[in-house]
Amino acid sequence: MLADKAAYYRGYAGRLYVFNMCIFVSIPLSIGVLYLSPPWCFILLIPNYAAIEMWGGIAMALVVEHAPRGRQTLALAFYVFSINMFGGNLNTVVPFMKSAIGLRYSLMVLHPGVYTLALIFCLMTIPLAKIRMKHLTEIAADCKRKPLRKHKVLTSKI
Repeated sequence: MLADKAAYYRGYAGRLYVFNMCIFVSIPLSIGVLYLSPPWCFILLIPNYAAIEMWGGIAMALVVEHAPRGRQTLALAFYVFSINMFGGNLNTVVPFMKSAIGLRYSLMVLHPGVYTLALIFCLMTIPLAKIRMKHLTEIAADCKRKPLRKHKVLTSKI
């Protein structure tokens, strides 16, 4: 709902702002979950999961909105497939990293570290989204909708 309001006022880049805000909030919460003692780490899980679930839905809306018309389902399927393949198989790296740097630090690299990487990539896309929005508004202003042909209405006499 927050992303939809931002998209209403700022367009496509508004969703990206909310998306980045959600990731930015989830990074310190994820670090706190890994570093704090058990009663407090479980308390931090609640706002952490709220922020994570919020940016997950916004990411799907961004993928669908950015995809060309007619290819939106394919883009969303590719997004979900890549998230499941990358995120689902990322836990196979943990034993190798655990032997090298320890469990806590390997989880720190793979959980908040990947969120930080996502934040950096999303911050880089905001100027590109503004350029895209400007280009789309110019295209919409240049081309006026014209009917392809005149349709004749057929009426039958009873």
